Amino acid sequence: MKTMLITGFRGEIGSQMLRELVEKNPNSQIIALDLLEKNQSNCFQNVEFIQDSITNIELLQSIFEKYNIDEIYHFVALLSQSSKKNPELAQKINVDSTISIIDLAYEFGSKNNKFIKFFFPSSIAVYGPRKIALASETDIIKPISLYGLNKINIEQYGTKKYEQSILNGSGVDFRSLRFPGILSPFNIPTGGTTDYLPQMLHSAKKGLKYVCQVDKKTTLPFITIDNAINAITLLMSSQCIKSKLRSFNVQDFSISAYDFELILTEMFSEFQTEYKSNQDLQIIADSWPDSLNCELACSWGFSSNNEIKKIINNFFHLIDV
Repeated sequence: MKTMLITGFRGEIGSQMLRELVEKNPNSQIIALDLLEKNQSNCFQNVEFIQDSITNIELLQSIFEKYNIDEIYHFVALLSQSSKKNPELAQKINVDSTISIIDLAYEFGSKNNKFIKFFFPSSIAVYGPRKIALASETDIIKPISLYGLNKINIEQYGTKKYEQSILNGSGVDFRSLRFPGILSPFNIPTGGTTDYLPQMLHSAKKGLKYVCQVDKKTTLPFITIDNAINAITLLMSSQCIKSKLRSFNVQDFSISAYDFELILTEMFSEFQTEYKSNQDLQIIADSWPDSLNCELACSWGFSSNNEIKKIINNFFHLIDV
């Protein structure tokens, strides 16, 4: 019986990933950890919920000792804008705690003579310091934000531990995706640089005017929540990723704030958007790629969905008003 650990299961991606794991692995045991209290609607039979902090290293140690963990999905993180406001907490959550879990996976994988798969959600925030189009995984990596620095730190550390594991024949199998903005009908995200697009979507459905904090010409890549979950599933279900690179680009489409507004106004003629650029937010957005090259991800089965109007139409029916 496979045993999986998922952290941050109450978050935007974590909540949908937990449902996917339960649905696709009915005979597996899932340990779900989050600082927030579990949602009563998430009472799955094969899930053990633990309410605690990811910084509780003693708890993490006990989880590895009690359960024979096979896979880890680590979603706990402070997002870009939240990280800027509280850099010390960002270091503690995004870096120190993540390194501790990677080390535990390496230790217990080596001890039990197996590879523990470890999924880490990275971000396009690792890129910089200027905008580029069709960024590949090996393009310039000089992030200007603390969030981006945190992410590339873990990418490099996880890759190092994977390389050590390969030499030892056991340990941790680190795998990562560089996510762009996430478009979802289920959550209205806050604390991230790319949150304006999903916030715009939800405002249009609810008949609310939206004040956008980036310039209308700002263009960034995005991925739908369902394809983000699909990408994670594809990556983690592969027996072996034949690449020294352990972090891969994924996106569905790339669009400017204004072009997205135009699509929304076609469906909701009364929808209005006002642009009041936040300088700090704009500087970060202008350092991230316009679009991503996803060829490497396509090699292990990923495919983009760039039918933006169809995506929006489908999402509108799922948004609660």
